[in-house]
Order: sequence, then C-alpha cells, then structure tokens
Amino acid sequence: PEPNDGVLHVRLRTELALRTSIVVRTVLGQEISRHESGASMTDYEQEVDLGLAPAGVYFLHVTSGTATFVRAVLREGR
Repeated sequence: PEPNDGVLHVRLRTELALRTSIVVRTVLGQEISRHESGASMTDYEQEVDLGLAPAGVYFLHVTSGTATFVRAVLREGR
C-alpha cells in the first residue's frame, strides 16, 4: 500500500468522455467515501479526504466507463 496522511488526489485523463466514480472501501469492504462525476468527461480530478478515517489500509476503486482500477492506500496516523 501507498502511505498517505489522509488526503488523496485523483486525476484521470481518457481519450473518450466517460462517467467516472471513486469509491474508498475498508479491508472488510465497507464503503466510506464515494465521489462521482456529474457528466461524462475526458479530464477528471477529485480530492478524497480520509482525514476522519482511522489509520489503516483502504482500497481506492476508480471506475471510468467499464474499466476499474484498484489501489491499496495506507492511511497513517497523526
């Protein structure tokens, strides 16, 4: 997992205009954050704040069109 202090910056560029969603889940699969683009776009940026989440491992799911990318993130304590 990538260490992080609680703020994730997600930037996605695609050739086609697609709807994009970002979901953060705990290791048990509980959804703790969701962000969705309001329309189809080729350039999408979103800041995801995990500042209130306890330290631990989380999974960032980024879906654009039919493709999904998952990355593990380590939320470090302060």
